[in-house]
Amino acid sequence: MGLLINKYYELMELFIFLASPVLATLSSLTIIYSIRFLDAIEREPLKPIIASFFLGIASAIAILIFPFSIGNYLINSLDLDPNLSDVFGTIIDAPLKEEIYKFIGLFFVFKAFKKEFHSLTDFVIYSCLVAVGFQFIENIIYLWGTLSYENDITYLWNMELTGRVIENGYMHILFTAWSGVGLWFYKKSTNENLSFIFFVLLAIGLHFFNNLSSVLSSLESSNSFSAINYLGNFSYAITRALSIAIFISLIGFSVIRDINYLNFFIFEIYDQNSLDKPQLQTLKELSNPINHLLARYKWSWRLFSLHKSSPLRRDVFNTFSKYALTYSDEYRGGKSEDKKIILLNAQNLISTIS
Repeated sequence: MGLLINKYYELMELFIFLASPVLATLSSLTIIYSIRFLDAIEREPLKPIIASFFLGIASAIAILIFPFSIGNYLINSLDLDPNLSDVFGTIIDAPLKEEIYKFIGLFFVFKAFKKEFHSLTDFVIYSCLVAVGFQFIENIIYLWGTLSYENDITYLWNMELTGRVIENGYMHILFTAWSGVGLWFYKKSTNENLSFIFFVLLAIGLHFFNNLSSVLSSLESSNSFSAINYLGNFSYAITRALSIAIFISLIGFSVIRDINYLNFFIFEIYDQNSLDKPQLQTLKELSNPINHLLARYKWSWRLFSLHKSSPLRRDVFNTFSKYALTYSDEYRGGKSEDKKIILLNAQNLISTIS
């Protein structure tokens, strides 16, 4: 009987070791697919998407290689109980280190693929992709971490899988998206000011309150801590709801901006050209943001039968939207000569397909 039990535990350990990265990958791919679908007007190319994900992974690995702990410094400086190290690490170190390292990863993506960063939506999308890469490694570490326990590893693994990967697999994007907003402000400013720091601090702050409320809610339930437990659970629910609400508002605001860019670009083409009837019909097709959204994927294009009803190919929408966002780009004013070239390219595109 003892041999069977030992064999069972060996098989479970092997299963956990192999299944953890697979499930973390599935979670990441699901979130990446959802994030890409939020980019309603323009489909981002694969190369910067993959780079963002792997730089998120690199950010997580960098924390392991180059750790620093303000929490331990405070404990030593203030002569506090060393047992508070884990609590301080969760509340102070994790938000600070993780958001800073993720921002550094995002900044590398921005520098490498600056031409793909057109609108606020792009900055939010790429910051979220960095966050997904970071959480991918974090999920694997926590899932594999259950193997260090001698008992109940199946139960502990299921708890981590449910609580971290399934229920909270999206949490990092709620924080890091605001670092993307900060980088957007940095790009659109004429003097590269430091206003982006406010949004990085906002990301750190949201992460801090999330972890603080989580720690308070998980304290041992007793008479002395019951009030703290209630406070922790309440603040955790409020922090989670607030983070989700402002993230959804941010996505909605950025997508509306993209639609306005598209409409403005179409008006510019219409205003500066004498278009014939076929060209006006083409422009009408290109003005519909729903068409741009459905053109993102072959399955959505075919599901809504646009391959039959629309006179335009899928790639035309993506090309035109890139022209529109580049034309309306606020990046350091934009040169008028460049705008004329973009407008001419769009006009040639319409003339070719009409």
